[in-house]
Amino acid sequence: MSVKMQPPPRKGKVTTALKNIHNEQLVKLQMKHQQDSDFLDDIRNFSKMRAVIEKDYAQALLKLATSHLQKKGGPESKPKDGESHNTVYGVWKTLLDETEKIAKARLAATEVYQQQVSEGAKSLRLYKLQVAKKCFENLKKMHEEIQTCVTEIDKSKKLYFEEEHMAHDARDKAHDADENFHFVVKLVIYKLLKLEMITSWP
Repeated sequence: MSVKMQPPPRKGKVTTALKNIHNEQLVKLQMKHQQDSDFLDDIRNFSKMRAVIEKDYAQALLKLATSHLQKKGGPESKPKDGESHNTVYGVWKTLLDETEKIAKARLAATEVYQQQVSEGAKSLRLYKLQVAKKCFENLKKMHEEIQTCVTEIDKSKKLYFEEEHMAHDARDKAHDADENFHFVVKLVIYKLLKLEMITSWP
């Protein structure tokens, strides 16, 4: 009794599964890239808004300090040499001077902050866009090459099963022919023996 051949795998089953896996990978990478881009946009927008707030505050602080520094105190308010910190006027003058310094430092820091953080986030986002574009192109190319290889393997497997099936049928036919041949030989021998018995009967 001949062994029944197992049917070949359903056509396209492997390639379809592979395409689904590749599409899922690509979608996940694109989502991750989009999240990073959105995050960098948030950083940039936050930095710009903070810089505006910091600048407005620093300018208002500078204006406040400058307006009070331009006021002239009365003759009795002027400190003597070496006693600037020992009088109310001296403390007041020191406070205004330090406020002016802080305001100017904040203005300078605002420019640096906006340049380094906001523009840095913008440059990084553009760089990531370029890298991502090249990465996605290479990934798609690799996916196509893998899918082509799998398709060729699938075709070879199908051809192998077809040839194996044909060989199996040929073996079955050869076996049947062999059995028929032996049956015919036995039948001929039987008839010859029977004929010999009849002819040799007295």
